[in-house]
Order: sequence, then structure tokens, then C-alpha cells
Amino acid sequence: MTTSKRLIFVIITMISVVAVGYIIFTPYYLTNDGLNMRFLAEGNYANMQFTPSDFLMFTSPIYGLLLHNLYLIFPDIYWYDLMFSFSSLLSLLIFLLCVSSYVNSLNKFIVVYIFIVCFFSKILYSPQFTFVSGSLALAAVVIISEALIAEARSKLVKYLMYMSYCFVVALSLLIRSKMLYLIMVTGIVLLLLQIVINHKINKHIIHTFIQYVITFLLLACSLLFAEKNYYNFNIENQKKYDLIKLNAMRALIHDGAFTLDDHLKGDLKHELENRNGWSVNDYLMIRTWMMVNPEIYNISSFNENLAVISDKVTKKYNLKESIYSTVFLLSQSYDKYILYIFSIVFFIFVYGQGFITKYNAITIGIVVVEFFLLSIWIKVLPIRVWYILFLVTFWFVIYFSNERKKEPECEYNNCKKYLNIAFFVLFFACITFSDYVQNRFDGYYRLEALGELDALDKEAVYVNFGGLNYATLLVRPFNDRQILSEFKFINVGTNGLIPQIQDSFKKYGLVDYEKSLCDNDSVYLKGRSYYENEYDRMFIFKTFMKEHYGQEVHFEEIFNSKRFSYVRCVTKKNN
Repeated sequence: MTTSKRLIFVIITMISVVAVGYIIFTPYYLTNDGLNMRFLAEGNYANMQFTPSDFLMFTSPIYGLLLHNLYLIFPDIYWYDLMFSFSSLLSLLIFLLCVSSYVNSLNKFIVVYIFIVCFFSKILYSPQFTFVSGSLALAAVVIISEALIAEARSKLVKYLMYMSYCFVVALSLLIRSKMLYLIMVTGIVLLLLQIVINHKINKHIIHTFIQYVITFLLLACSLLFAEKNYYNFNIENQKKYDLIKLNAMRALIHDGAFTLDDHLKGDLKHELENRNGWSVNDYLMIRTWMMVNPEIYNISSFNENLAVISDKVTKKYNLKESIYSTVFLLSQSYDKYILYIFSIVFFIFVYGQGFITKYNAITIGIVVVEFFLLSIWIKVLPIRVWYILFLVTFWFVIYFSNERKKEPECEYNNCKKYLNIAFFVLFFACITFSDYVQNRFDGYYRLEALGELDALDKEAVYVNFGGLNYATLLVRPFNDRQILSEFKFINVGTNGLIPQIQDSFKKYGLVDYEKSLCDNDSVYLKGRSYYENEYDRMFIFKTFMKEHYGQEVHFEEIFNSKRFSYVRCVTKKNN
């Protein structure tokens, strides 16, 4: 394909993805964590105005400092969303510039265009920090792949490729370093395998490969060094590092843990009763996002209880049970995984004109095995992780397509070719339309939720353990900065010990934490007045009040609508 045709492909595809992601679809945050990070970055949390925070929990503090200073200089700009959009579009542009060299016929133009518009647009209309970091990591892998075969290109092109690589790697490290590590390792393994199997080893490949890998390692080490100095800078920053450590320990016994059942709970209770530490219910408070009391949940208490709990509930310490659990969980939602595997196989078949190379099969096999092993070792990977692995697979399917030997034209005639393309377009149009319908429903749910919020008492304090319902729909990217500012919401999510949540408790006079939430006519808890079992958040909170404060409590329904339910905690009076 000529340079002008490649440019046309890049422009058309770029415009189409942007149109689908930002105009046809309405963008909504993918997770509550991403939304809460925006609140912290903007300095607007729980109806409280404070200095924009450089501590966003999941990103590097260096990235937080960048946003912090941008918000201080230009507070009216949506910097958090703007940086994510810039990063996503940059990674898409790099991907398109590289993939365009493989689009050398009309049928390849159509199938690659359709695939990219269908799947890459999701990163734009579902912004999330792991998504964004993953897309940048994908761009880095694409650049390495192209650099290995760029021996004949000019020095200027090689220099631009290398500088682009350094930039996207650095930005991905700042936004979500763990995601970069995962995607880079996956890409490097696939590249090495292709090089070894195909015996494509020469001086240029060895030199380029080492150069890019060492650059990645140097950038990663530089960031770790910068972060270490940041956290050691003063006492305030050291406290932030303690929160990072706390969150890592929480994740070990929560994110990467088995679903609790009566048998596992009984084993855990037996182990904890022999120690003067947490009860099983204290652990369940963590599992239900109610970890707000620093007297009970701190580094010392985690260190005392972590080993006992992790030995029982953490997947990587119980691999046999983890295999059974993972297979069961995947079987419950196998349809969505099969859809994406089938999409890749269908793409290979149409793009390769009926042929699937051994490299394509190996690529899919490696990624599927990696997904399964990570699901066993850590947890079943969420969409924000496996979706990027899916796009990595897509890139290597195209990249390895040149390894197919030419076959006689008669084996794949024009009739079959265009019929397959027609089915391909129809299939992916159905996927996109299905996502579009869900996106429209989200808009309908948002309007309903906004209407129900108007009925809430704006003078009361609402404590939302696990986050506010429909928050990711209520507050949209590049919008709705003031939509929740009339309400006194305390949204307790991943870590209720961060300063902003602790300050919001103090601002509203809830200095005794859980105890302050009961017998307080102006404080409402998210939940129902009844509970279905002992793993229900209301039952766990009730048990916590009895264990730590010696109080029997019940819950009175205050507000109950289709999407929101709030209760008041009331202490039972002795007759």
C-alpha cells in the first residue's frame, strides 16, 4: 500500500473510532475506582472542596503530581479525563500507523477497519486507568515489533519510533505500571517465540531487541527510584506510602481471595480464635468495603492477621482449590470469553483468506493459557485486563500474517472471499449494536437515577459502603462536576482509610466511625432494613457493632426506590 493510501486508512479509521467512542456512544466510567480518582484529582469529594490531591491510590504519585499542578493552574479544565483521552488516542494513532503497512488490499482494509472500530472505541467510551495504561502498553509492543523489521528504514524513522516508545512506556508506567509489565512480558514472549521458531536472528534484531528491553527496564527502575524518593520526602508522603502498603495487603486477602462459604468461614474462624486479633467478621468488613476505622485496620493489625487469613483464602496459596474455583467461575460466564475468542478466529480466517498460520494458533494458545494461569494465581481477570490481552492477540495475528506461504488463488475464490467479508461485517455490526443498546440503556438508567436522587434529603449524610449506586453513570467524563455536590455523600470504596474519606467522617461529626453511624437521625447507610444471609453487608455491620461496641442494632428503612435504598442504624434499647 502506498504512503497516501496508508494515510487515508489511518485518518478514516481514527475519525471513525473517535466518532463511535465520543459521539455515537455516551462515555461512562468503567469502574468506581476511576471515578473516585477523578474526585480526588479535582479536589471535590463528599461535598467537600479541598486542594487537588496528588495521591490517587492506583497511579504513580509522579502522575498525581502532574495532575495536581495542572488543576492548580487551570482548575476549570477536566485534566483527568483529558489525559486519559490523549493517552488512548495516542496509542490508537501509533497502532494505526503501524498496522496500516499490513493493509495491502481492499478486503484487508475492510476487516481491519471494522475490527478496530468495533473494539478500540470501547477504550474511549469506557475510560479506566487500567484500560488506558494497557492501550499505551499495546502501542509499546507494536513499536518493538515494527522496530525489529525496520532495518531498511531511515535513521529519522528509527529515532521517532524509539522516542515514541520511550514516551508511551513512561506514560503507561505512570498511569498503571502493573498493566504495562503484563502486556510487555506477553509481547516480548510472543516476539521471542516467533524469532526462535522462524530462525530470524541477525545482528539488527538482537541489537534492537536488547535496546528496547533495556530501555523498558531503565524507565521502570527510574520510576521506582523517583517514587521511593517521593515517599521518603516527608512524613506526609510516608503516610501515603503506608496507605499503598495497606491497599496491597487488602488486595491480597480480598481481590485475590476465594468466595467465602460456610466451610471456609469455619476454618478461618478456628484459626483466628487462637489469636488475639481480628474476628472473622472483621475480615468480612474488609470484603464488603467497610474498612474505615484506623484503630482496627492499620499496618500493625494487617501484619498480625494477614498470614493466617491469606493461607486460607488467597488463591496462590491454595492452587488446587483455586483451579476448581477458577473453572467454576469461568463456566458461569463462558459466553463472553468465547465471543472474543471466536471474534479473533473469525478475523484470522477472513484476513488470512481461509488460512490460519501456526503462529496465529500459537499466539491464541499462549494468551489463553496466560489468562487461565493468571486467573488461577491471582483472580479471574476483569475485562479491563483481558480486553487488552485480546487486542494484543489481534496485533500479533496481523504481524505474523506475513509468515503464511502463498497459496494458489483457486483455493479461495472471490465469491467465498466477499461472502466471508459480508458475514464478518454483519457479525461485528451486531456486536457493536449490542454494545450500543446497552449504552442507551445506561443513559435511561442514569435519567431514572437522577430523578430518584432529587427525592433524597440534602441535609442528611449518606454513607455508601461499596460506593454510590450508579455513580459511574451519574458522573460522566468531561461533565457533571457539580451533579453530586448538593449531597453529603461519603463513598467508601477500595480503601476507606485515605485522608479524604477520613476527613469527610470528621467534617460531619462522625468521629467514632461505626458507632457514630447509629442513633444519628441525620446519618443514613446504604442498604436495606433486612438481610438475606450472614454474608450480607447489613448483617456484617450488625455483628461488628455487637463485637466492638457491645450494641445490638437494627435498621429502619428511610428511603427505598428502584435504584437507591437507605436505612438508619438504631440501637436496640434494653427493657
